Amino acid sequence: EMWVGTHWYNGAFEGNEVNDRLYAKYVERTGNKYADGFLAEGHAAVIAYAEALRKTGEAETAAVIDALEGLSFETATGSRTIRKEDHQTIKPVILYNLRGSPNGDGIEVLEHRVIDGAEVIEPATPGAPVQW
Repeated sequence: EMWVGTHWYNGAFEGNEVNDRLYAKYVERTGNKYADGFLAEGHAAVIAYAEALRKTGEAETAAVIDALEGLSFETATGSRTIRKEDHQTIKPVILYNLRGSPNGDGIEVLEHRVIDGAEVIEPATPGAPVQW
């Protein structure tokens, strides 16, 4: 057993329409019921770009950047916002406790936690070097 972080665990967002559609389509297309957490990140990027295009009505780089800055949109992990100051995406932090499935069929999630990303994200420091 171990706790790990992930970009997305579909079981943590059941009832979220975007999550449920993405997971169902993934399983339908792949036959795999263990979706990788990165799947939702690529999906969110496409949604963000589509929202920016819808907002601007054009695909010019400067207009799309302006539309993305401060954009809030719905994803498989719920609402997320692209912070204008540094382009950091603010989204939930997902942790889950898992182990190998007793029947050898992938993993078994024992429990999960979803933490509001806005409560734990570092403040924006645009132009400043990362302080470790």
